[in-house]
Amino acid sequence: MTYKKKQEADLAYISDINGQRKSGKSRTLKRRFSKSQYNQGMQDNRVHTVYICPDGWTADIKRYEKLYKRFFYDQLIKKSGGNGKEASEWISEEFPEITCEVIKEVMENAIRSENLYLRRVKEDYLRKLQDDSDFIHTLRENIEKYTEAV
Repeated sequence: MTYKKKQEADLAYISDINGQRKSGKSRTLKRRFSKSQYNQGMQDNRVHTVYICPDGWTADIKRYEKLYKRFFYDQLIKKSGGNGKEASEWISEEFPEITCEVIKEVMENAIRSENLYLRRVKEDYLRKLQDDSDFIHTLRENIEKYTEAV
């Protein structure tokens, strides 16, 4: 029996989902934002910002996630169980001033200061990235065309 190794996430996203902000990572946005995980029923949640790393640079996505949790630790909802100190990816509703724009500004400063090899997907392509499951392959093959430097 052979097992297929799960591919590592090469996308990081910032989104407001049903009034709660978060930053997360994924391999594809269609699974999260089409009619499944975040958009069941009549929801229409959309990504605010998406970053992608070129093939072989997925460690930078992991670093991005750690920096996000470090910078926003006090504002993140803590997971239940364990010691109660492990943070989720969700910004608590107690902090409405932490908007997607605030997260984007903080994280782009972190990307620059840490020299992470991440690029921002151009706004014109965000909707297509969410709705078209094949577009992610096109984007990965032509990163320079569909993204911009942070």
